[in-house]
Amino acid sequence: MKNIFRLIFTFFFMVLGATESHGEDIIFWHSFTGPVESSLQEAIDGFNQKTGIRVKAVHMGNYSQLPDMALNDQNNGPHIVQVAEYQYDRLANQIHAFTPIDQILPLNMDKLTPYARAFYERNGRLYGLPLNISTGVMFINWDKWLKAGLDKKDVPQTWTQMEQVLGRLQESNLGGFSTAWPSAYIFEHFAAQIGTPLLINGIFQINTPAFVERLDTFVSMAKKGLYRYGGRFSDAEKLFTSGEVAIFLQGANRFGTLSANFNTQVFPLPFDDSRVTTPYALNIGGASIWVKAGLTETQTSSIRSFLQYLLEPTFQENWFLKTNYLPLTNEALQRITKSSSSLVAAGYQGILQVNTSRTVASNGVQHPKFYQIRTMIIEAIEEALSGQSTAQEALDKAQQKIQEKLAQVPG
Repeated sequence: MKNIFRLIFTFFFMVLGATESHGEDIIFWHSFTGPVESSLQEAIDGFNQKTGIRVKAVHMGNYSQLPDMALNDQNNGPHIVQVAEYQYDRLANQIHAFTPIDQILPLNMDKLTPYARAFYERNGRLYGLPLNISTGVMFINWDKWLKAGLDKKDVPQTWTQMEQVLGRLQESNLGGFSTAWPSAYIFEHFAAQIGTPLLINGIFQINTPAFVERLDTFVSMAKKGLYRYGGRFSDAEKLFTSGEVAIFLQGANRFGTLSANFNTQVFPLPFDDSRVTTPYALNIGGASIWVKAGLTETQTSSIRSFLQYLLEPTFQENWFLKTNYLPLTNEALQRITKSSSSLVAAGYQGILQVNTSRTVASNGVQHPKFYQIRTMIIEAIEEALSGQSTAQEALDKAQQKIQEKLAQVPG
Protein backbone atom coordinates (compact mmCIF):
# COMPACT_ATOMS: atom_id res chain seq x y z
CA MET A 1 0.00 0.00 0.00
CA LYS A 2 2.81 2.40 0.92
CA ASN A 3 4.41 1.76 -2.45
CA ILE A 4 1.13 2.61 -4.20
CA PHE A 5 0.80 5.92 -2.31
CA ARG A 6 4.43 6.67 -3.05
CA LEU A 7 3.80 6.13 -6.77
CA ILE A 8 0.69 8.34 -6.65
CA PHE A 9 2.52 11.18 -4.93
CA THR A 10 5.49 10.85 -7.27
CA PHE A 11 3.16 11.05 -10.28
CA PHE A 12 1.34 14.04 -8.78
CA PHE A 13 4.49 16.08 -8.25
CA MET A 14 5.83 15.13 -11.68
CA VAL A 15 2.65 16.52 -13.26
CA LEU A 16 2.77 19.62 -11.05
CA GLY A 17 6.42 20.24 -11.94
CA ALA A 18 5.69 19.79 -15.62
CA THR A 19 2.84 22.30 -15.39
CA GLU A 20 5.08 24.87 -13.69
CA SER A 21 7.94 24.33 -16.09
CA HIS A 22 5.99 24.12 -19.31
CA GLY A 23 3.11 26.56 -19.06
CA GLU A 24 1.76 28.81 -21.77
CA ASP A 25 4.21 29.97 -24.44
CA ILE A 26 5.26 33.63 -24.38
CA ILE A 27 5.13 34.65 -28.02
CA PHE A 28 7.80 37.15 -29.11
CA TRP A 29 7.43 38.72 -32.55
CA HIS A 30 10.67 40.09 -34.00
CA SER A 31 12.34 41.17 -37.25
CA PHE A 32 15.81 39.70 -36.83
CA THR A 33 17.32 37.70 -39.67
CA GLY A 34 20.60 35.90 -40.35
CA PRO A 35 23.30 35.61 -37.68
CA VAL A 36 21.49 37.93 -35.27
CA GLU A 37 18.34 35.81 -35.40
CA SER A 38 20.48 32.77 -34.60
CA SER A 39 22.03 34.60 -31.64
CA LEU A 40 18.59 35.59 -30.38
CA GLN A 41 17.35 32.01 -30.59
CA GLU A 42 20.44 30.78 -28.77
CA ALA A 43 19.80 33.28 -25.97
CA ILE A 44 16.14 32.32 -25.72
CA ASP A 45 16.97 28.62 -25.65
CA GLY A 46 19.33 29.30 -22.75
CA PHE A 47 16.65 31.23 -20.88
CA ASN A 48 14.00 28.58 -21.49
CA GLN A 49 16.29 25.82 -20.30
CA LYS A 50 17.37 27.79 -17.24
CA THR A 51 13.88 28.84 -16.09
CA GLY A 52 11.42 26.35 -17.53
CA ILE A 53 9.51 29.31 -19.05
CA ARG A 54 8.85 28.98 -22.78
CA VAL A 55 9.56 32.09 -24.82
CA LYS A 56 8.88 31.40 -28.48
CA ALA A 57 10.52 33.73 -31.00
CA VAL A 58 8.65 34.22 -34.27
CA HIS A 59 10.05 36.18 -37.20
CA MET A 60 7.22 38.32 -38.59
CA GLY A 61 8.69 40.49 -41.33
CA ASN A 62 10.24 43.95 -41.28
CA TYR A 63 10.12 46.52 -38.50
CA SER A 64 7.62 48.82 -40.17
CA GLN A 65 4.89 46.17 -40.10
CA LEU A 66 5.28 44.66 -36.65
CA PRO A 67 3.58 47.16 -34.29
CA ASP A 68 0.38 47.47 -36.32
CA MET A 69 0.25 43.73 -36.89
CA ALA A 70 0.50 43.22 -33.12
CA LEU A 71 -2.16 45.85 -32.44
CA ASN A 72 -4.57 44.41 -34.99
CA ASP A 73 -4.22 40.76 -33.93
CA GLN A 74 -5.88 40.65 -30.52
CA ASN A 75 -6.47 36.90 -30.46
CA ASN A 76 -3.36 35.25 -31.87
CA GLY A 77 -0.89 38.09 -31.59
CA PRO A 78 2.28 38.25 -29.51
CA HIS A 79 2.75 38.91 -25.82
CA ILE A 80 5.90 40.91 -26.55
CA VAL A 81 6.93 42.59 -29.79
CA GLN A 82 10.04 44.25 -31.20
CA VAL A 83 9.44 47.93 -32.06
CA ALA A 84 11.84 50.02 -34.15
CA GLU A 85 13.12 53.30 -32.74
CA TYR A 86 11.23 55.40 -35.30
CA GLN A 87 7.95 53.92 -34.02
CA TYR A 88 8.80 54.43 -30.33
CA ASP A 89 7.09 57.79 -29.80
CA ARG A 90 4.07 56.88 -31.90
CA LEU A 91 3.38 53.84 -29.76
CA ALA A 92 4.09 55.71 -26.54
CA ASN A 93 0.89 57.62 -27.36
CA GLN A 94 -1.03 54.32 -27.50
CA ILE A 95 -0.41 53.37 -23.91
CA HIS A 96 -3.74 51.54 -23.69
CA ALA A 97 -2.27 48.91 -26.01
CA PHE A 98 1.05 48.37 -24.23
CA THR A 99 2.27 48.25 -20.65
CA PRO A 100 5.38 50.39 -20.00
CA ILE A 101 8.43 48.41 -19.00
CA ASP A 102 8.80 50.31 -15.73
CA GLN A 103 5.40 48.91 -14.67
CA ILE A 104 6.56 45.37 -15.42
CA LEU A 105 10.08 45.56 -14.08
CA PRO A 106 11.56 47.61 -11.22
CA LEU A 107 14.33 49.50 -13.01
CA ASN A 108 16.74 52.15 -11.77
CA MET A 109 17.19 54.48 -14.74
CA ASP A 110 20.61 55.52 -13.41
CA LYS A 111 21.84 52.02 -14.25
CA LEU A 112 21.24 52.59 -17.97
CA THR A 113 24.05 53.89 -20.17
CA PRO A 114 23.79 57.64 -20.88
CA TYR A 115 23.20 57.08 -24.59
CA ALA A 116 20.41 54.54 -23.98
CA ARG A 117 18.69 56.60 -21.33
CA ALA A 118 18.83 59.79 -23.41
CA PHE A 119 17.25 58.06 -26.39
CA TYR A 120 14.64 55.76 -24.83
CA GLU A 121 13.51 57.46 -21.61
CA ARG A 122 10.44 59.68 -21.81
CA ASN A 123 9.54 61.80 -18.76
CA GLY A 124 11.03 59.25 -16.41
CA ARG A 125 9.34 56.33 -18.16
CA LEU A 126 10.69 53.46 -20.21
CA TYR A 127 8.05 52.17 -22.61
CA GLY A 128 10.16 49.51 -24.31
CA LEU A 129 13.27 47.64 -23.18
CA PRO A 130 16.08 48.34 -25.68
CA LEU A 131 17.34 45.09 -27.18
CA ASN A 132 19.38 45.95 -30.24
CA ILE A 133 21.05 49.31 -29.71
CA SER A 134 23.35 50.26 -32.55
CA THR A 135 24.99 53.20 -34.25
CA GLY A 136 26.75 53.80 -37.51
CA VAL A 137 30.26 52.74 -38.42
CA MET A 138 32.34 52.64 -41.59
CA PHE A 139 32.99 49.24 -43.17
CA ILE A 140 35.96 48.96 -45.52
CA ASN A 141 36.67 46.11 -47.91
CA TRP A 142 40.27 45.70 -46.80
CA ASP A 143 41.26 43.61 -49.80
CA LYS A 144 40.30 46.47 -52.12
CA TRP A 145 41.87 48.98 -49.75
CA LEU A 146 45.26 47.30 -49.87
CA LYS A 147 44.99 46.75 -53.63
CA ALA A 148 44.63 50.52 -54.05
CA GLY A 149 47.91 50.99 -52.17
CA LEU A 150 46.18 52.30 -49.04
CA ASP A 151 46.85 51.29 -45.46
CA LYS A 152 45.58 52.12 -41.95
CA LYS A 153 47.07 55.59 -41.87
CA ASP A 154 44.89 56.44 -44.91
CA VAL A 155 41.58 55.58 -43.21
CA PRO A 156 39.52 58.80 -43.45
CA GLN A 157 38.55 60.55 -40.25
CA THR A 158 36.90 63.48 -42.05
CA TRP A 159 34.75 63.87 -45.14
CA THR A 160 37.55 65.84 -46.80
CA GLN A 161 39.81 62.82 -46.40
CA MET A 162 36.95 60.54 -47.47
CA GLU A 163 36.71 62.19 -50.89
CA GLN A 164 40.47 61.89 -51.32
CA VAL A 165 40.60 58.15 -50.63
CA LEU A 166 37.51 57.58 -52.76
CA GLY A 167 39.41 59.20 -55.61
CA ARG A 168 42.27 56.76 -55.05
CA LEU A 169 39.88 53.82 -55.11
CA GLN A 170 38.19 55.13 -58.24
CA GLU A 171 41.51 55.48 -60.05
CA SER A 172 42.08 51.76 -59.47
CA ASN A 173 38.50 50.89 -60.52
CA LEU A 174 37.83 49.50 -57.03
CA GLY A 175 34.48 51.21 -56.42
CA GLY A 176 33.20 54.06 -54.29
CA PHE A 177 30.93 53.99 -51.27
CA SER A 178 27.30 53.60 -50.32
CA THR A 179 25.13 53.64 -47.21
CA ALA A 180 22.14 51.89 -45.76
CA TRP A 181 19.23 53.99 -44.42
CA PRO A 182 20.06 57.22 -46.33
CA SER A 183 18.12 59.51 -43.98
CA ALA A 184 20.24 58.28 -41.08
CA TYR A 185 23.63 58.37 -42.82
CA ILE A 186 23.22 61.54 -44.83
CA PHE A 187 21.45 63.63 -42.18
CA GLU A 188 20.78 62.09 -38.76
CA HIS A 189 24.31 61.01 -37.79
CA PHE A 190 25.68 64.18 -39.39
CA ALA A 191 23.36 66.30 -37.23
CA ALA A 192 24.58 64.51 -34.09
CA GLN A 193 28.26 64.86 -35.01
CA ILE A 194 28.03 68.63 -35.57
CA GLY A 195 25.70 69.24 -32.62
CA THR A 196 22.85 70.67 -34.72
CA PRO A 197 19.42 69.11 -34.01
CA LEU A 198 17.12 68.36 -36.91
CA LEU A 199 14.09 69.26 -34.79
CA ILE A 200 14.03 72.36 -32.55
CA ASN A 201 10.90 73.42 -30.65
CA GLY A 202 8.60 71.69 -33.11
CA ILE A 203 10.31 73.19 -36.18
CA PHE A 204 12.26 70.90 -38.48
CA GLN A 205 15.60 72.24 -39.77
CA ILE A 206 16.13 70.07 -42.86
CA ASN A 207 16.39 73.02 -45.30
CA THR A 208 18.90 75.05 -43.27
CA PRO A 209 22.38 75.68 -44.74
CA ALA A 210 24.22 72.86 -42.94
CA PHE A 211 21.85 70.19 -44.27
CA VAL A 212 21.53 71.69 -47.75
CA GLU A 213 25.32 71.70 -48.05
CA ARG A 214 25.41 68.13 -46.78
CA LEU A 215 23.00 66.92 -49.48
CA ASP A 216 24.87 68.96 -52.11
CA THR A 217 28.04 67.10 -51.15
CA PHE A 218 26.38 63.73 -51.73
CA VAL A 219 24.92 64.90 -55.06
CA SER A 220 28.39 66.04 -56.13
CA MET A 221 29.98 62.73 -55.07
CA ALA A 222 27.27 60.82 -56.95
CA LYS A 223 27.98 62.79 -60.14
CA LYS A 224 31.67 61.92 -59.80
CA GLY A 225 30.85 58.25 -59.38
CA LEU A 226 32.16 58.20 -55.81
CA TYR A 227 28.77 57.59 -54.18
CA ARG A 228 26.18 54.97 -55.13
CA TYR A 229 22.59 55.27 -53.89
CA GLY A 230 21.32 51.81 -53.05
CA GLY A 231 17.77 52.16 -51.73
CA ARG A 232 15.79 53.40 -48.77
CA PHE A 233 16.53 50.72 -46.22
CA SER A 234 19.36 48.18 -46.02
CA ASP A 235 19.09 47.15 -49.69
CA ALA A 236 22.44 48.76 -50.47
CA GLU A 237 24.28 46.12 -48.45
CA LYS A 238 24.46 44.01 -51.60
CA LEU A 239 26.59 46.73 -53.24
CA PHE A 240 29.22 46.10 -50.57
CA THR A 241 28.97 42.32 -50.23
CA SER A 242 29.16 41.92 -54.02
CA GLY A 243 32.28 44.10 -54.19
CA GLU A 244 30.68 46.91 -56.22
CA VAL A 245 31.63 49.49 -53.58
CA ALA A 246 34.66 49.45 -51.29
CA ILE A 247 33.25 51.44 -48.36
CA PHE A 248 29.87 51.12 -46.70
CA LEU A 249 28.18 53.01 -43.87
CA GLN A 250 25.86 50.88 -41.76
CA GLY A 251 25.22 49.77 -38.18
CA ALA A 252 28.01 47.88 -36.40
CA ASN A 253 25.57 45.03 -35.78
CA ARG A 254 25.71 44.13 -39.50
CA PHE A 255 29.35 43.03 -39.29
CA GLY A 256 28.47 39.33 -39.51
CA THR A 257 26.71 39.83 -42.86
CA LEU A 258 29.01 42.47 -44.34
CA SER A 259 32.24 40.64 -43.54
CA ALA A 260 31.21 37.24 -44.90
CA ASN A 261 32.87 37.47 -48.32
CA PHE A 262 36.19 39.21 -47.69
CA ASN A 263 38.44 40.83 -45.10
CA THR A 264 36.40 43.69 -43.64
CA GLN A 265 37.72 46.35 -41.27
CA VAL A 266 35.53 48.68 -39.19
CA PHE A 267 36.15 52.31 -38.23
CA PRO A 268 34.23 55.34 -36.91
CA LEU A 269 32.17 57.43 -39.33
CA PRO A 270 33.95 60.38 -40.95
CA PHE A 271 32.90 63.81 -39.67
CA ASP A 272 32.65 67.26 -41.25
CA ASP A 273 35.82 69.06 -40.14
CA SER A 274 34.57 72.35 -41.64
CA ARG A 275 31.99 72.49 -38.82
CA VAL A 276 33.61 70.80 -35.81
CA THR A 277 37.16 69.88 -34.86
CA THR A 278 35.96 66.85 -32.89
CA PRO A 279 32.63 65.12 -33.50
CA TYR A 280 30.00 65.04 -30.78
CA ALA A 281 28.44 61.75 -29.69
CA LEU A 282 26.48 59.93 -32.37
CA ASN A 283 22.80 59.25 -31.97
CA ILE A 284 21.76 55.63 -31.59
CA GLY A 285 18.97 53.57 -33.03
CA GLY A 286 17.58 50.15 -32.48
CA ALA A 287 14.42 48.36 -31.58
CA SER A 288 13.06 47.70 -28.12
CA ILE A 289 10.79 45.07 -26.59
CA TRP A 290 7.23 46.19 -25.86
CA VAL A 291 4.75 44.29 -23.70
CA LYS A 292 1.12 44.01 -24.78
CA ALA A 293 -1.44 45.28 -22.27
CA GLY A 294 -4.05 43.05 -20.65
CA LEU A 295 -1.87 40.01 -19.92
CA THR A 296 -2.46 37.62 -17.06
CA GLU A 297 -0.35 37.69 -13.90
CA THR A 298 1.35 34.47 -14.96
CA GLN A 299 2.21 35.87 -18.38
CA THR A 300 3.47 39.10 -16.86
CA SER A 301 5.61 37.19 -14.36
CA SER A 302 7.16 35.11 -17.15
CA ILE A 303 7.90 38.23 -19.20
CA ARG A 304 9.42 39.93 -16.16
CA SER A 305 11.80 37.01 -15.75
CA PHE A 306 12.75 37.20 -19.43
CA LEU A 307 13.43 40.93 -19.29
CA GLN A 308 15.54 40.50 -16.16
CA TYR A 309 17.53 37.86 -18.01
CA LEU A 310 18.19 40.30 -20.84
CA LEU A 311 19.49 42.86 -18.34
CA GLU A 312 22.02 40.54 -16.74
CA PRO A 313 25.61 41.77 -17.34
CA THR A 314 26.68 38.34 -18.60
CA PHE A 315 23.92 38.32 -21.21
CA GLN A 316 24.67 41.92 -22.21
CA GLU A 317 28.37 41.20 -22.67
CA ASN A 318 27.77 38.00 -24.67
CA TRP A 319 25.10 39.74 -26.78
CA PHE A 320 27.58 42.51 -27.61
CA LEU A 321 30.34 40.05 -28.57
CA LYS A 322 28.02 37.97 -30.77
CA THR A 323 25.94 40.73 -32.39
CA ASN A 324 27.88 43.99 -31.92
CA TYR A 325 24.81 45.60 -30.38
CA LEU A 326 25.75 48.15 -27.75
CA PRO A 327 25.25 47.42 -24.04
CA LEU A 328 22.20 48.81 -22.24
CA THR A 329 23.54 49.02 -18.68
CA ASN A 330 26.54 50.82 -17.20
CA GLU A 331 27.71 47.63 -15.51
CA ALA A 332 27.81 45.78 -18.82
CA LEU A 333 29.53 48.74 -20.52
CA GLN A 334 32.27 48.73 -17.89
CA ARG A 335 32.81 45.00 -18.30
CA ILE A 336 33.02 45.33 -22.07
CA THR A 337 35.46 48.24 -22.09
CA LYS A 338 37.78 46.33 -19.74
CA SER A 339 37.73 43.17 -21.85
CA SER A 340 40.51 42.69 -24.40
CA SER A 341 38.23 40.57 -26.59
CA SER A 342 35.80 43.50 -26.87
CA LEU A 343 38.38 45.91 -28.25
CA VAL A 344 38.52 44.12 -31.60
CA ALA A 345 34.73 43.84 -31.96
CA ALA A 346 33.03 45.97 -34.61
CA GLY A 347 30.63 47.22 -31.95
CA TYR A 348 33.52 48.75 -30.02
CA GLN A 349 33.83 51.39 -32.75
CA GLY A 350 30.20 52.19 -32.03
CA ILE A 351 30.87 52.52 -28.30
CA LEU A 352 33.71 54.97 -29.00
CA GLN A 353 31.33 57.21 -30.97
CA VAL A 354 28.38 57.27 -28.55
CA ASN A 355 30.28 57.36 -25.27
CA THR A 356 31.75 60.84 -25.70
CA SER A 357 30.72 64.49 -25.36
CA ARG A 358 26.98 64.85 -25.97
CA THR A 359 24.64 67.60 -27.16
CA VAL A 360 20.87 67.50 -27.54
CA ALA A 361 21.45 66.46 -31.16
CA SER A 362 23.06 63.25 -29.88
CA ASN A 363 19.59 62.16 -28.71
CA GLY A 364 18.35 61.90 -32.29
CA VAL A 365 14.87 62.91 -33.45
CA GLN A 366 12.18 61.97 -30.95
CA HIS A 367 8.72 62.54 -32.39
CA PRO A 368 5.61 60.37 -32.93
CA LYS A 369 5.57 61.18 -36.65
CA PHE A 370 9.24 60.62 -37.34
CA TYR A 371 8.63 57.33 -39.13
CA GLN A 372 6.55 59.33 -41.67
CA ILE A 373 8.98 62.25 -41.75
CA ARG A 374 11.83 59.92 -42.65
CA THR A 375 10.00 58.99 -45.84
CA MET A 376 9.70 62.66 -46.80
CA ILE A 377 13.42 63.16 -46.20
CA ILE A 378 14.29 60.16 -48.35
CA GLU A 379 12.05 61.45 -51.14
CA ALA A 380 14.00 64.73 -51.06
CA ILE A 381 17.31 62.84 -51.21
CA GLU A 382 16.11 60.87 -54.22
CA GLU A 383 14.86 64.03 -55.98
CA ALA A 384 18.22 65.75 -55.57
CA LEU A 385 20.27 62.71 -56.57
CA SER A 386 18.17 62.16 -59.68
CA GLY A 387 18.58 65.79 -60.77
CA GLN A 388 14.87 66.56 -60.59
CA SER A 389 15.60 69.34 -58.09
CA THR A 390 18.56 71.08 -56.53
CA ALA A 391 19.38 70.13 -52.95
CA GLN A 392 17.86 73.42 -51.76
CA GLU A 393 14.66 72.93 -53.75
CA ALA A 394 14.24 69.33 -52.64
CA LEU A 395 14.78 70.17 -48.97
CA ASP A 396 12.54 73.25 -49.12
CA LYS A 397 9.76 71.04 -50.44
CA ALA A 398 10.47 68.43 -47.77
CA GLN A 399 10.48 71.11 -45.06
CA GLN A 400 7.02 72.31 -46.09
CA LYS A 401 5.60 68.78 -46.16
CA ILE A 402 7.18 67.94 -42.80
CA GLN A 403 5.79 71.06 -41.11
CA GLU A 404 2.34 70.29 -42.50
CA LYS A 405 2.63 66.78 -41.07
CA LEU A 406 3.80 68.09 -37.70
CA ALA A 407 0.85 70.50 -37.59
CA GLN A 408 -1.70 67.71 -38.00
CA VAL A 409 -3.44 66.25 -34.97
CA PRO A 410 -1.57 63.26 -33.48
CA GLY A 411 -2.07 59.98 -35.29
